[in-house]
Amino acid sequence: MTAMDIYTGSEDVTIARREGRKVLVRSALIILAVAILATAPGWFPGLVYAGAGPRAAMSRIAVEYAAQRLKAGEIPLWNPNVGLGAPVVGNGRTGVFYPTILLHMTMPAKAAWVANAIVLMSVAGFGVVVLMVAFAQRTGLHGEPYAGALPAGLMFMAIAMCIRFLDLSAMNALALLPWALLASGALLNRMSAARLVGLTLLFVMVFLGGDDAASLGVTLTCIIYPVWSFIRRPSQWTAFVGALLALIAAIAVAASVAAVQWMPAMNGSEARSILFVLAPIVALGLALSYGWIVRRSAGIARKLLVWVGPIGPLVIVIMFSTTPEPRQEHLEAVRWIAQQNPGAHLRVLAQGVHAWQVPGNALATAPGQPQRVRQWLEGMERIEKNELSLERVEHPALRLLGAKYLIADYPQMYGFYREASATAPATTQRTPVGMAAGAAKMDWMPVWPPTSPQDWVVVFENLAQPLPRFWIARNAQWSDKAQEVFDRLAKLPEQLDFDPHEVVLLDREDVGESESGMLRRLPLLRGAGRLELLEDSPERVRIATQGAGGWLVVADAYAPGWKAKMSYTVVSRGPRRGSSRDRSYERELPIVPAYGAMRAVALAGGAEVVFEYEPKGWKNGLMVAAIGGIVLLILVGGMMFPSGKDRGAIVARDLGE
Repeated sequence: MTAMDIYTGSEDVTIARREGRKVLVRSALIILAVAILATAPGWFPGLVYAGAGPRAAMSRIAVEYAAQRLKAGEIPLWNPNVGLGAPVVGNGRTGVFYPTILLHMTMPAKAAWVANAIVLMSVAGFGVVVLMVAFAQRTGLHGEPYAGALPAGLMFMAIAMCIRFLDLSAMNALALLPWALLASGALLNRMSAARLVGLTLLFVMVFLGGDDAASLGVTLTCIIYPVWSFIRRPSQWTAFVGALLALIAAIAVAASVAAVQWMPAMNGSEARSILFVLAPIVALGLALSYGWIVRRSAGIARKLLVWVGPIGPLVIVIMFSTTPEPRQEHLEAVRWIAQQNPGAHLRVLAQGVHAWQVPGNALATAPGQPQRVRQWLEGMERIEKNELSLERVEHPALRLLGAKYLIADYPQMYGFYREASATAPATTQRTPVGMAAGAAKMDWMPVWPPTSPQDWVVVFENLAQPLPRFWIARNAQWSDKAQEVFDRLAKLPEQLDFDPHEVVLLDREDVGESESGMLRRLPLLRGAGRLELLEDSPERVRIATQGAGGWLVVADAYAPGWKAKMSYTVVSRGPRRGSSRDRSYERELPIVPAYGAMRAVALAGGAEVVFEYEPKGWKNGLMVAAIGGIVLLILVGGMMFPSGKDRGAIVARDLGE
């Protein structure tokens, strides 16, 4: 081989690399353009690019709430503004610490969701393009390594967005799957501290994505890849063992750093289907298979496959990519209610079009909502066969929610509104004959807007002395199962002697036998006393109970992580004559499920009761994350400041290359 041949060969390689970079840049621009086109519906008036349906809307509301709390410098552990309350960090569905949350903290909600989708779609699609090229080069297809890469990227991007409709947070992990595979393959080629740190950081973001099932699917895919490579080339078993051990170490460190996301979700979070674990494997497999089909085709067939294939999923993306924004009428109604009740905890009943998005709607659902609350809401739905009518919200069981206002669409309430407007507003409680005042049906009267609407939202106020958010019940009736309590609630209209102030329905399904026996034998003090709300933050509620006795019932969700304690003030004689000293003591109180889904504690004296929320595993997650962070910093330090021996090896390797 002459010097001219060597020069010509190196020049050809340089030209090929330059052309390859141009192809990659062109592919990236095309993917970005397609992502912008697919997210165009997110700019339409009244729509948000966050999936379709109530489930997607609830996930969107959870993310926006988390962003608001983080922007205020708070960690969003609990959201009291949906249903009876729901966990945020511990719901296993909201990527509170995922990098894209910065978009929601710095941009308006509408623009943030569009930008979020563009970023994730572009990262996912271009990642598959690079992955497809790397696969082609590793398998020896150097002649046409870029053929089929762009169609595979477009297909994966579209499939991932279709999965996003079912679960918003699943896309967070899916978008990083091709890059995690590339980093895993890089370890097979050569082990280095930089590659190990890069892979670890990728897995940290995967685990922080919020969807534990999708994160597990990405992890399994990355473990399967080196195994598949070893099966193809069994002679490289030493590289395989080293890469596999390094991969497992990177996953372990990343999982520990992201423990604040997944450890709180291990208790009480919604069980996920195995389909979400398999979704990353299936989505990537379909995209790569499509890319190989395009690669093997030629002529007009290839051109048709490049553009026609991804059209179907992209059409689905465009058609089902948006959810309605909260209606302005609903927001104005909520603002009016807040003005009438300054400083009060907002809780309303809302029904009608898109009512699930009304802030403070006690009938709304949320990701990771406690199982008991979901059962309670399902039971209430079955009371009137899910008919959106006034009779549904007149059921006595709904009085337990402590909702004073009903927000409903005018067309659905037309008959009632016309009848009520024809008479003067009632000034006295209208209790059905033969029914105790405590169990009376709600007595709704339209209060806003002041004039009869034509196509508007109506606010009704309950004049039948609505229950407050917390009250005292003098006695308790116990059941063995929560379902027995739900069944009794559904039959409340038949129990004319039921009064929430007189008796509270408790169950011992989630309470230890010894604890429930102790509570039943507890000599409770009797007395209404005076209840006063001292503090009302999302994760902490303080209620003054001086002189109160019986059962303190709070119309908030019974969920794992909530604890209660009672404070006592004891006055003791001081060292000097006539002097005294006040000493405060605290005692933990067991929380018992009331009415199947609410909270109750037994009062036996004391000055105040404090409810505090901390998801199980939160402190352990912080501790594990701190340990993982230290290990990661050590890895980064080893990468940035290698030893003398390592520096010599790096220089020798670079000179050899």
